[in-house]
Amino acid sequence: MIVRHALLGLSAAHLRAPFLMITPLLPILQAELGLSPTHIGALTALPLLVFAATSPTVSTLLARLGLSRLFGAALLLIAGGAVIRSYLGSIGLFAGTLLLSVGIAVGNVLLPSLVKAWYPGREGLATGASILVMNGMIALWMIGVLPVSETVGWRLTLASWALSATVVGICWLLRPAPATTPAAHAAHTATEVHVFRHAAAWWVAASMGVQSLFYFTLTTWLPYWLLERNLSLHMAGTYLFLFQLTGLVGSFFAPLLASGPRRREVGLLTAAAYPLAMYAVFHAPSGLALTLAVGALGVIGGAMFSLCMLAFSVRAATPLIAARLSGTGLSIAYLLAAVGPVGLGRLYESVGAWEPLQPLFYLAGLFLMISSRKALDFPRIGETE
Repeated sequence: MIVRHALLGLSAAHLRAPFLMITPLLPILQAELGLSPTHIGALTALPLLVFAATSPTVSTLLARLGLSRLFGAALLLIAGGAVIRSYLGSIGLFAGTLLLSVGIAVGNVLLPSLVKAWYPGREGLATGASILVMNGMIALWMIGVLPVSETVGWRLTLASWALSATVVGICWLLRPAPATTPAAHAAHTATEVHVFRHAAAWWVAASMGVQSLFYFTLTTWLPYWLLERNLSLHMAGTYLFLFQLTGLVGSFFAPLLASGPRRREVGLLTAAAYPLAMYAVFHAPSGLALTLAVGALGVIGGAMFSLCMLAFSVRAATPLIAARLSGTGLSIAYLLAAVGPVGLGRLYESVGAWEPLQPLFYLAGLFLMISSRKALDFPRIGETE
């Protein structure tokens, strides 16, 4: 059991930070590699597009390769991509980012399946712990990436994930694969193919998609909203860190609260709090009120992501169905994450102010309330197939 806990935590640590940590280093990369603003935009969009394209294929690979081999391969891709993007120039930067993104996409889809297989009945605790590790690693690197790069250089900083990813990947590959009979494999595959005939599967996918639209829009535009309030760039960055930091609280405790019979209500109330917290950020009358609003927004954002990840596990009758659910749900989420902030930016350019666009967030919040409650319902997909 200790080995399982360690593998879950170490694997989760590699599923977000390796691609998000590059953001503070982009000005350095742009100067040293001669990248244009278009190149920088493409580099930041590439992981999300790769995630969207890769995620729906993972359940098929899982049925063929098994959890251990597929997770091991994903971590080795992360390791290889980390090295290639660091040491092979501008072409290597894009090629390595592509490989690393494929590995991260596979790992993120497998995480709910892993929770379903290893922690039946304790999905809330396992989901909360894994998301806490995932987001905690992001927070650590957001603080430390620039000081570390000043000491050892940006190349070694970006490549530093290769060693740990290789070790954890080999540990996965060395695990014995569970025996599966041909009949069981065929039954699982047949069930997996028909998952999205269920309305519940679409509610789960929609919930993850809308919460991702909220999250990536916030991480992109929150500093700009704060700058419009005449805050300094440093203070805007501090508030963005606060948003990430308080997200750790929500990401751990929300799945625990949703482990009981009231999980639909937990999802509904969390989703309802999202647009309220955004309203508070836009209209906070003082610095203290703004700090409280951004902190609350972080807690809610972290909670909403964890609840969506939990839905992939608790609404599936088998680990393979969980992989199918998370694969499609994350694909939708990444597409919205890739186009949502850009679309909002275009609307802002047309309107010239943020205030007329605020009702869009409140409408999205209303849909998130409905989809979250539906996503966290109790009947499991595949139970009566």
